[in-house]
Amino acid sequence: MNAVKNRASLSRSPRKSIAVISVALAGALALTAMPAQGASTPGVSDTEIVLGMQLPQTGTASPGYNKVDDAMRAYFDYVNSKGGVYGRKITLVAKDDAYKAGLTVSTASALINKDKVFAMVGSVGTQTHISVIKDLNRRGIPDLFVLSGYSGFYTDPKKYPTTFGSLGTYVVEAKIIGKYINR
Repeated sequence: MNAVKNRASLSRSPRKSIAVISVALAGALALTAMPAQGASTPGVSDTEIVLGMQLPQTGTASPGYNKVDDAMRAYFDYVNSKGGVYGRKITLVAKDDAYKAGLTVSTASALINKDKVFAMVGSVGTQTHISVIKDLNRRGIPDLFVLSGYSGFYTDPKKYPTTFGSLGTYVVEAKIIGKYINR
């Protein structure tokens, strides 16, 4: 009986995590998209803030991950229905990288150069994100809520100054699983 209750509580936690991430993201955007920035900032106009996301929408890693952009978009729709961020509508442009680092490089390039995103949000994967993170940080593009457990993205602000993670590290995750198994 307890195992069933514990399993049920684990299945609800991603929804809570997405809600917490979304609220934090809206707050971060409010702080970074101040009215004075306007037209001089890529992806920010008087009426819109364009955000980019890379995730496996197809391929072997897509089950589960292919819903992250839908959840984030649903929250942004809610924020937009309440007036957006400083009157600006949030637009999310999601690209499928099929969890392949080579494809991640080309999707990041398209998001930056074609879609003119202000920031990357909720991008999925350690190995895929390693292929683009240095370029994002070099360009000064905000890289928010990376969905990776690799601690290097979060513990070295000099190396990754514009990156902000959203998951616990793999070490923390392993400790939690160990405690759960040890019950």
